[in-house]
Amino acid sequence: MNTTTISKPINAELAWLLREHGPISAKNLARLHSKSESRMREILKQHQTEIQCKKDTAGVNVFWLPAEVTEEPTEEPLEEAQAIAEEQGLVTQPSTTPEDACPLCGSTADQPQAGPEGSFLGAARTCSTCGKTYNAFSREEVTMPAKADKAKRTPLNPQYKIRLKTDAAEAAQGKLIFDREARQWVLTKKGKDPIRMTAKEFSVETAETITAKLA
Repeated sequence: MNTTTISKPINAELAWLLREHGPISAKNLARLHSKSESRMREILKQHQTEIQCKKDTAGVNVFWLPAEVTEEPTEEPLEEAQAIAEEQGLVTQPSTTPEDACPLCGSTADQPQAGPEGSFLGAARTCSTCGKTYNAFSREEVTMPAKADKAKRTPLNPQYKIRLKTDAAEAAQGKLIFDREARQWVLTKKGKDPIRMTAKEFSVETAETITAKLA
């Protein structure tokens, strides 16, 4: 009775190496597959009807397996591959937001420039709908510097204090005037040299010290 020997299928790892790295020599294939070169040649011979072989430019036999033929891909794997590529930054998802619309909320309402800071931030614009600010070129949200509350300015020499000092000067037979050109306060009295004071120096004077200066 004749016995038919059925050869074992090619090892999955070997098949992968032949498809991914082929055409490849038996020596290199043995190294990648962790086999001796002699053992690798035996395996290649066992599957010679399936494994392709040819000589390379150096005259060395190289081996490979044709790529597997698979069913026509469906839309789902293509969408999955597209999503992976986008995640890895290989492709950019096209924007569906109009250029004149807010990229953060999609509103087409007015997008005015974000104040004087907008120029050095790259034409920053603030959406009148969502209130967020974004860069008109990169279309990304930006954080504008907080506007500091302007402190209420307190006059160095309030009017009521000026009146007290001028009244004190007149009571002492003198005169207190403001020299606009020199921007100084001038205290005068007949027979005495004029006393000039800057606004800061004048601010620390009182009615009593004015009287004392004219005594």
